[in-house]
Amino acid sequence: MIGWIIAEHLAINYRASIAIIQRSFPVRQEWDNWLADHPEDDPGSRTIREMIQAEKLGANIAVYPADVSDYGQMADAIGAIECELGAINGVIHCAANMGAEFFNPVTRLDEALCRTIFQPKIDGLLVLDKLLDDKDLDFCLLMSSTAAVLGGYGFAAYSAASVFMDTYTKTRNKHRQAKWKTVDWEAWRREAKAEAGYTSSIGDLAMSPEEGIEALKRVLSAERYHHIVHSPGTLDKRLAEWVQLQGISEGKPVQPRDGQKKRQRPAAMVEYEKPSNHLEKQIAGIWEEFLGIRDISIHDNFFELGATSLTLIRIKSIVEETLSLQIPIVDLFANPTIAALAKRIGQIENGGHDGQEDARLSGLESGRSGLTRQLQFRKSAGTDSGAYN
Repeated sequence: MIGWIIAEHLAINYRASIAIIQRSFPVRQEWDNWLADHPEDDPGSRTIREMIQAEKLGANIAVYPADVSDYGQMADAIGAIECELGAINGVIHCAANMGAEFFNPVTRLDEALCRTIFQPKIDGLLVLDKLLDDKDLDFCLLMSSTAAVLGGYGFAAYSAASVFMDTYTKTRNKHRQAKWKTVDWEAWRREAKAEAGYTSSIGDLAMSPEEGIEALKRVLSAERYHHIVHSPGTLDKRLAEWVQLQGISEGKPVQPRDGQKKRQRPAAMVEYEKPSNHLEKQIAGIWEEFLGIRDISIHDNFFELGATSLTLIRIKSIVEETLSLQIPIVDLFANPTIAALAKRIGQIENGGHDGQEDARLSGLESGRSGLTRQLQFRKSAGTDSGAYN
């Protein structure tokens, strides 16, 4: 997604000839058939329509099919690019496998899953280094992740791949004249919040395309630095929370202050609606006990009640123990109300699969440690974040 945003901006605003290398994407001759056979909200259809619109504005964007981790395919693609578009002046490496299915606790990681995550970021980087060694580039920018410094629940393999990118670039630059640069990005989003249909503060934390491009300009202009961390809010606070684990009460539920009864939910929340079934009552009871708040509506957003990313991680184990059910952490982030979470748990219990929700999650960046930003934005209200991934 990030690659398409950057490509459109450069092609439209700078009249640059852009070559996008992507493992699977319909060639130009197949676009009409693709649009006819796929719904309007299909990610591929949306990208094709944006490409067509960009062409109308004078953009020159060409797509070359290749697996970035395959040396032969990439050599052919780069040869075709130079033959058709001319010399390559700059490279941005954005490849990653970001589907929600790739993010799991360490206990569920296996070699196959790690390889899937490592291939585009690590193998792709090594392939690029070999193929670009004799190219006179103005820049080579590697899109890493804040997971390299913050980690994140379910991000063990992705964090490792991001750390490799940062470390490899640092080592490479010691021995090469042409300096590469890595940026540990937070998440980007393609649409504005209203268009994306986000139901939680997670969406509020992602950078819009305009904010992402502005951040990219600042990164490229910072010639002195070859490793940059992009963090909404204060990075030190995020490190204290996620790395040093400050403020965690060893997983114990939050107790009402001074031993008093649970406090009333904020009056500004949505209109109160009580749980309508046993599952909703169970979830409501867990949240009310944990947060020390009574009468939580089934449509109250957990984040707006004061929950943080770490709160959800702690709640996850309580919900799983209560219901004797394994729940992916991403489902708690994607369903931040009692009603939504109960519906999703019901689907899991019945062996159902919400394909639309999974597709939406895959589109949210780049997953990622950006899920922690809600807390930082709340703590640092008014801070110019530069807007997140």
